[in-house]
Amino acid sequence: MSSKITASTRLFALAAMLAGFYASANAQTYTSFDALPNGTFPTEMDSSGRIVGTARDTNQTSPNKVFVRNTDGSIVLTDAPVGDWVGFGTTGNMVGRYMDAAAVEHGFLGPIAGPFTLSSAT
Repeated sequence: MSSKITASTRLFALAAMLAGFYASANAQTYTSFDALPNGTFPTEMDSSGRIVGTARDTNQTSPNKVFVRNTDGSIVLTDAPVGDWVGFGTTGNMVGRYMDAAAVEHGFLGPIAGPFTLSSAT
């Protein structure tokens, strides 16, 4: 029985070592960026590596722009409504949720360049 345990232990150790070598070979690269100078708040990254989120410009207390960071590092500031959530839809469009001055929630959907279709949550 002890020879089976020893063989199993060795096999497990070998598998763990090989898995470790494989994991280190596929290490990720992280890049910091600022969409605007006073705050960048990414909310989603799609399968191609594009990132969408909100950003705060100079002298603002809350985010006031929606951005998309493309895989080449370029940043696009959009005319999408700024709210509490923004992401990518299944077709690559942007989707999000925002609240108007009357505290009514709305959603939006559209291509990165716009125009955006607005909808009411009611």
